[in-house]
Amino acid sequence: MRVVVTITFRELGLIDGLTFVDPSYFGRFSSKGKENFVEAEFDRDELEDLMECIASDSNHTSGKRQRELDDLYDRLERMIEP
Repeated sequence: MRVVVTITFRELGLIDGLTFVDPSYFGRFSSKGKENFVEAEFDRDELEDLMECIASDSNHTSGKRQRELDDLYDRLERMIEP
């Protein structure tokens, strides 16, 4: 199953700052003419891997960054639910 992920530039910055993320994930995102948003396609395993990286960083931070990471994780989780 392939999933198209659409996120904001701010969320893309969060992904770029993740400690253990596969660098190829960041490079997949492009704006494709969408103002203020970028999108990329992932298979389910890749998206779950990205979510694990987000959760790991969220567990080791606090404040606004933690809330933003948690919100991003929740949005991605809804994208892969059946």
